[in-house]
Amino acid sequence: MENTKKSPTKTLYRKYRPQKFEDVIGQDHIVKTLTNAIKSNRLGHAYLFTGPRGTGKTTVARLFAAAINCEKRPDFTPAKKNVCEDFATGKALDLIEIDAASHTGVENIRDLRETIVLAPNEAPFKIYIIDEVHMLSTGAFNALLKTLEEPPAHAVFILATTDVHKVPETIISRCQRFDFMRMGISSITTKIQKIAKAEKITLDKEAAQLIAVAANGGMRDAESLLAQVFALEDTKITAKEVASILGTTTNKDILDLLEAFTKKDIHQSIAVINRVVEGGYSISNYTKSLIIKLRALLFYTLTSDKSSTELLELTNEERAALEQLTASTTTQDVLVMMRECEKASQEVKNSIIPSLPLEVAAVIICKNPEKNQSNTTGNPADTSKQEVAEKSVNQETKTQPKAITNQPTKKRQSSVSDIAQDQESTQKEQQQKVADSNPSKMAGDPTLQNVKDRWPEFVQSMQTENPSLSSIISNYVPSEIQGYKIILHVKYDLHKEKLMEGKNKLTLSSSLATIFNVPLHIEAIKKQEEIVPADILSHAKDLLGGQVVEG
Repeated sequence: MENTKKSPTKTLYRKYRPQKFEDVIGQDHIVKTLTNAIKSNRLGHAYLFTGPRGTGKTTVARLFAAAINCEKRPDFTPAKKNVCEDFATGKALDLIEIDAASHTGVENIRDLRETIVLAPNEAPFKIYIIDEVHMLSTGAFNALLKTLEEPPAHAVFILATTDVHKVPETIISRCQRFDFMRMGISSITTKIQKIAKAEKITLDKEAAQLIAVAANGGMRDAESLLAQVFALEDTKITAKEVASILGTTTNKDILDLLEAFTKKDIHQSIAVINRVVEGGYSISNYTKSLIIKLRALLFYTLTSDKSSTELLELTNEERAALEQLTASTTTQDVLVMMRECEKASQEVKNSIIPSLPLEVAAVIICKNPEKNQSNTTGNPADTSKQEVAEKSVNQETKTQPKAITNQPTKKRQSSVSDIAQDQESTQKEQQQKVADSNPSKMAGDPTLQNVKDRWPEFVQSMQTENPSLSSIISNYVPSEIQGYKIILHVKYDLHKEKLMEGKNKLTLSSSLATIFNVPLHIEAIKKQEEIVPADILSHAKDLLGGQVVEG
């Protein structure tokens, strides 16, 4: 009898795993560094790959293992008929992969130390890939440290982790560290559309973008979500179908709410949110997508230079819609929208009614007092000041003796003026106290001291947004402020190039705007080396009144 049972199909992320360096997307800086190291024969004995899940750490580790064990070829593509292919697929005898999550004990690392001295079976190098290395125990880390200090010449370690802050500094200092970045929406969209084409399925661009946004920068997560969508067994998949499966929403639902926000239309805002809820979509995912679009809208309000906004991962339809919204809003209003939606995103998980935090945010945004106050005629503060002055005069008139009330009218008018001036002075003092207690709400041009005081907070915020940029700016403090430009003197050309790179400039400006409530941006300048006077010793002698003693 013929066996008709089907074997399980290979998952998409395994089926379409990159087989050569040029197939790796989103990690060009790492691929370039590793391939150059192989070309120049400058291999290290230990590497640390860190970054979010699904960004290619294990894949690049296997490709690197294959490349250093194969014959030198220009494209570093693993050969098909020797040990190289086994390294790329993880089947080589000299490739030892250890899951630290299930091998946390010191005895596991001791076993490794006993076998590492043995020569490789068939390859020039024996490669050890330790995944999720942060899960090792303290004793295991200590045992691993001994191995990393004096490894055999034929051994290369590749440590991978998603939580590098849990890895001891003694381990990190003995490794060459590579930070894997979250992949861009456009890169993920292009890759999953290629996969869909290979699987003979039509996937429209908006549907692919919805999957890319839900993947949150992880290619493996995107491929897993794509497999879930393919379960529809439909040859043509639309954005509406993807939204219903993933619990996300279409771009129209997001742009409609942004339009309501810019118009300060509370009824339309609530109607759009209710439409999303009734459609059964995830409010958490919807709010996240909303914040991403608000970030793009912020950049459109900050600059009229289209070359800057071209770095944003948007469709032509989204760009046209955001340009139209820019005409009816301001940078300050968008900052309020981002702040309230970010707050709502954090509160959704613990809310009894999931949509309530976003609805509250909509009310605050549409009833923004700063906007409403600017639309009123006259100055409410002046009216309030006059009312207080008049009340004070009336009270004074009631309590004063009759002899005083018989004084000339001119004297009484003078009293009203004095009281008004006192009230104005008191009000200014109160405003100054409020400003002092909340330095984030900067009035007018920012000051150098204000920026320096909050610089650590800015560095901390960048740690979440982009750890690589945070590591650079943590070494410096602002040198001067020119209008809304922060001058940062850096020591190295590499730091300057990194900070002034187009996409990185947008990321830094976005975080600065969130912290300081004004559109600040960074200008990195290479610091010139200080020239030490040749006669500095004689200056010191004259200043201190000492004498030079020959050694």
